Amino acid sequence: MYFSIDSFKSQPNHSYAKLDPSKVGDEDALKEGEGVLTEVEGDEKRSKQDFALWKKSKPNEPFWESPWGKGRPGWHIECSAMIHSVFMTNDIDIHSGGVDLKFPHHDNEIAQAEAFYNTDSWVKYWLHIGHLNIKGQKMSKSLKNFSTIKEYLSEYNHRELRFLFLMNQWDTKMNFNPETSLEEARSKDKEFKNFFRTMKAIIKEFDIKTHDYKYNERDSQLMDAFIEKKKQIHHHLCNNFNTSSTLLELSSLASLTSIYIGLENKEIKSPLL
Repeated sequence: MYFSIDSFKSQPNHSYAKLDPSKVGDEDALKEGEGVLTEVEGDEKRSKQDFALWKKSKPNEPFWESPWGKGRPGWHIECSAMIHSVFMTNDIDIHSGGVDLKFPHHDNEIAQAEAFYNTDSWVKYWLHIGHLNIKGQKMSKSLKNFSTIKEYLSEYNHRELRFLFLMNQWDTKMNFNPETSLEEARSKDKEFKNFFRTMKAIIKEFDIKTHDYKYNERDSQLMDAFIEKKKQIHHHLCNNFNTSSTLLELSSLASLTSIYIGLENKEIKSPLL
């Protein structure tokens, strides 16, 4: 049983391939999305864009009983059916997945869900995550370059792995090289650890009650830098969660603060730190 794209588009307020309209008619993308399992006896497709809602089982394949005979759900219907069973609503806020799922998988999810609910806005925000490449190749078990986070946690700590991901834009391709990428993350983690360790030690030395806290020009310069960095960080995070630029701002502020704490102790203002 197939979903008819032409019938869907003929209905008011419905359009197809909202996420990646340029891929409409791309037979290679369609074949990759549907796979050879759609080539079954008694093909009911009206056009090449149509996709399977229910697949008739071949001999010795797993199946469920249904009004359409023995078979199993199509790939795309599995996801929207699971969403429906959990949320039971005609709209959801956020749906995510890999960038390779944008077309046809997610576009097909949209089509069948919007047809079922008779809506034109099933999902408010789509988040498509960039691929993880290992030394220039997409990570996959078939290429035997597949690794798990659990494996890397045996050698690196969770903070270092978090820095690794924060240093890369979430929706772009990440090229991971085990020999260099994690060492860069380890260096960044060490930078911030040392900075906060130094800060805590210096702050601990000061007696807030007896120290003079009237800001001089150097104090004001650091405070102004802090306010400006705070604005820039807010801007970067609002700009598609740009964590790599956010880290640069934080490193810059740490450097400016390190210069400040290099002054004579009597010139340092503890509340400012």
